[in-house]
Amino acid sequence: MRVSSWTLLREALSTAVSSEAASNARDSEREAEPRAQAATDLAIMQRVQSGEQQALSLLYDRYARLALGVGLRILRDSSGAQELVQDAFLYVFRKSQDFDPSKSCLRTWLIQIAYSRGCQQMGIPGPAQVL
Repeated sequence: MRVSSWTLLREALSTAVSSEAASNARDSEREAEPRAQAATDLAIMQRVQSGEQQALSLLYDRYARLALGVGLRILRDSSGAQELVQDAFLYVFRKSQDFDPSKSCLRTWLIQIAYSRGCQQMGIPGPAQVL
């Protein structure tokens, strides 16, 4: 059975949102400071854009689990999903200058990268490749 790429994206996003909501319920500090989180993400991304590898490590620590969830949902294979996470974060480091905070938040950009990479690995036509 062939699953459409939009169905996979919807499932991946709903999983990401529900896992994030559960995480937020357990971690009231993150729940209380969503704007501070975005500001911190932006500051970290600016450091990544300047070539700082330690800043990429911070992003990885913060979002690797989310990207892994997207990869697992699409690929249904843990080793493939782990490879997808590495590929996605390598892409983030190489193409960090392409990130535009006026178009989306960092979290959304990372989910889109993971989703696009997963679709490429599965041979599923995804949304228009802007990445």
